[in-house]
Amino acid sequence: QPTTKNHPILIPLPKFFTFIHPHEGRKKEEEEGRRKRERVRKINNS
Repeated sequence: QPTTKNHPILIPLPKFFTFIHPHEGRKKEEEEGRRKRERVRKINNS
């Protein structure tokens, strides 16, 4: 997962980040969900 390497500080703080910035946290969660769905779709297609 390249995200972990590029943003090591953001990874352990998702809930904290959501608490401080609900909108940003929600955007990040949606992005993560989209990535997971895309990954699943790729696995199913291959």
